[in-house]
This record gives sequence, C-alpha cells and structure tokens, in this order.
Amino acid sequence: MFDAGADIIDVVIPGLDDLVSNSSVIAHEFKWDLIDYLAATPGAPVGSLQDILDRGLYHAALESRFSQRNAPESRDSEEYRSAMAKREAIRAAVATAMDNEQLDALIYPTIRRPPAQIGDPQLGSNCQLSASAGLPAFSIPAGFTLRGLPAGLELLGRPFADAKLLALGFAFEQATAHRRAPFSTPPLEDGEAPAPVTFGLIADGPVAKVTARFTLDLPTGVLSYDLDVTGLPADEIHAVDLHRAGDGPTGPVIHRLSGAGAASASASITLRGPELDALRHGRLYLSLYTREQPAGATRGPLLLPSG
Repeated sequence: MFDAGADIIDVVIPGLDDLVSNSSVIAHEFKWDLIDYLAATPGAPVGSLQDILDRGLYHAALESRFSQRNAPESRDSEEYRSAMAKREAIRAAVATAMDNEQLDALIYPTIRRPPAQIGDPQLGSNCQLSASAGLPAFSIPAGFTLRGLPAGLELLGRPFADAKLLALGFAFEQATAHRRAPFSTPPLEDGEAPAPVTFGLIADGPVAKVTARFTLDLPTGVLSYDLDVTGLPADEIHAVDLHRAGDGPTGPVIHRLSGAGAASASASITLRGPELDALRHGRLYLSLYTREQPAGATRGPLLLPSG
C-alpha cells in the first residue's frame, strides 16, 4: 500500500478492547427483528425463530447459535441498554483517533485466524468494530495463507465517507490483484457449467504398471477414478497414493487411492483449493508402493488435457 501512494501508521485507540466488549446487540435484537420480518412477509411458512427450532428447519452447525439467539425473553433489557450506550463511546473513540492522526481509514485483518471449513465455527472476527461504532466498512481480498485459504483486510472509514472508502478499496485491489477466482466457479461454457474433464494416466515401471482413468468435476472439485495395477501379485501391493509436489519434484501424500492388496480400485475424492491448483499446474503425481519397493516402485503425473 505504501508503494501505491498511501501513508501507513500504527494506531492505538486507548481502551478500545473494554469499549467493544459486550457492545454487540445482535443477540438482543435478532429474535425480535426476525419476528417482525416474518410478520411482514406474506405467506411465510414460519413465524419466529422458535418455529424454526421446533420444526428442525436448520442446519446442525447453527443449533447452538440459534438457541442463544432465541433465549432473550424481552426485546429490552439492562444488557441491551448497556450495549447501546457503548456505541456512542466507541464511535467517539474511533473518530478522535482518526482526527488526531488525520486518517482516511483504519485497516486491520478481517479475522485473526484462517477461515474455517464450511460447517465449522468461525472464530476471531474483527468485524464488530464497524457494527458497534456505526461506521462504514468493508473487507477486501489480501492474499492467501500457506494452505491456500483466502485472507482479507477490513477498511473502516469516517461517518458517511462511503465513497472515499470505496475508492481506497478499489485502488488497493487494482494495485495488488490479490483476488483469485475460486475453483468452484470456473468460466461458464455457453451459459452452462463446464462438462466434467476426463483424462488418463499410465505409469509403467520396472516391476508393475498402473493404469488409471480420472474424471474431474470442476465446480465441486470431485475427482473420480478407476485404477488397475498389473505386473505383480496383489499381495505384493502396499498402496497407490496421490502426492502434491512442492518446490521440488516430490511432495507429501494428499490422498490414498487404494490400499494393501488392492490390484484395482474405483472411488471419488474431493480436491481442495491448493490441491486443485496443483493439478492445474501439473504438480500432482501418483505413486505405487510395493513390498519389495516400499519407497516407491512406479510413479506417474496427473496431466489435465491442454485447452
């Protein structure tokens, strides 16, 4: 950001942690706001969060959170009034810090830890500051972790400075080009999701040959395969593994395609972001392990069809 013309300084807002603590109001408002929304929605099949819980119309990952949100017995409470009172103090503290340093925006990580897998709780969010202060903010792509998970930065601006904030975010995106289209959204072909890609592999070694046929579904990352090992008795086979090469020609096992004593196998695995990226760049390879050659007897690369 400095190279793009921004002046960057570290900012400390005295007492911010204490101010932000217990300043969230969603736990007090969600239940009642949902009732109001559903009451104003013609034909709504449920009328409240309690209805949703009673009928089991929710994913298991939301059970604990929904139960917490449904707990308040009144729209108003002492805790709610206390949280609302903190919001003015938070806004004043942030505004004072920005005025003292003549800042256009505050920038900080959107979350303090890598993103969680779908269905797992996401901890470490920094997004409460905007909600509690009532100030405009948004998150922008800031690169990826070593495991290929996306990371973001949140930009928080002054009251009603939305246009300025958007301009800063756009300039950052153009200067860094951090965004990478997710593997689950490949380009459409004639308005449709691309057809599955089928390709083969023949790894012919001194003691055995592995023949495999793969089918990759791009939107889901599901890789289906059929493989056969010929040239040696089945009881000599230890495993056929799928590896991801790193900076060098070798790398770790990421999936076991077949196990001990299996001369053939048919199954499906799901390739995650870094694994699919490795496949696209020709860095996935199959390796056969045998009793006589436990360090690897036969190896072959997985190569997608060109074009």
